[in-house]
Amino acid sequence: MDPAANLPFRIARTGNLSGTQVFASRDIEAGELISVEPPIAVLPLALPSLSPSPFDAIFERLDPDVRRTIEGSADRTLRKRRTLAEHIIRTRGICIELRGENGRVVGHTGIFLIASQVKHSCSPNAAYVWDKDTFTLTLRAGRHIAVGEEITIAYTPLMRPRVARQLILRSSYGFNCTCSACTLPVAESVRSDQARIELAKWWEHSVSFEYWLADDEQPRDALILAHVRALAVLDSEGLFAPRAKHLEVVARCYGALGMRDAFVKQATEAADAWRVESALGLTGSREKAEQRRRRCGRWTRDPEAAVFWAKRA
Repeated sequence: MDPAANLPFRIARTGNLSGTQVFASRDIEAGELISVEPPIAVLPLALPSLSPSPFDAIFERLDPDVRRTIEGSADRTLRKRRTLAEHIIRTRGICIELRGENGRVVGHTGIFLIASQVKHSCSPNAAYVWDKDTFTLTLRAGRHIAVGEEITIAYTPLMRPRVARQLILRSSYGFNCTCSACTLPVAESVRSDQARIELAKWWEHSVSFEYWLADDEQPRDALILAHVRALAVLDSEGLFAPRAKHLEVVARCYGALGMRDAFVKQATEAADAWRVESALGLTGSREKAEQRRRRCGRWTRDPEAAVFWAKRA
């Protein structure tokens, strides 16, 4: 039996020069594992162009089959005056961290057999996490990915305006992004930029749940509407994170208002969102995300046990 038949993805060439893309070979659920792999090559993050090319020397040491696979993945339409090896490393390398002398963390570039073939989108459906202790990179679905859909990741911070994202991509990777978020008509592009800026600064300007709970002057539905709007903006921008914290605040508000069914429903959604964010490792601490998932789960089983239950009913 072909072992590739069990993989949740397939790698396909989309043109003679445009390299390879990675597609879902079946439906992939949010948080589901796509791949986990060590790098096939690691080199310093800042490596100048030299002659003879250090990039070529690295590629010459690779297993021939692996080298052919990686060389075949390159988008040659983006190639400038570089050797093919340098082009691949500069455009498909993933930033990773390793412990250097005295335990100091040092940035490096890693080339991966699978993850380095996953292309960028400003509205990605997957995310990766590097674990320097296990020396592996894990790729997981950030949301449901339908069979046949291209799997994409982000090469750049996503909460920046389109022009800023394009500048980073051009200077660091040598291409202009043509994803759906970057090819909007002008008016929609402006709206998208404003939405992402709003999301980036959202928590700086938001009223906290504790403040809302203690202040009877705050409208009963104000915080719910604010977080529902944030969730709607995330959806409109095709961004899967951060959803869990917004969903949890909505759940808390319904609980404080004594609205049992709505509380249970939102707590269920929040628990699942924390499950995904814990799996993706996007919150900075998987342990804290898992704790919040369990807490939301307890609320679904015993809503009245929440310390804030019906405080503003």
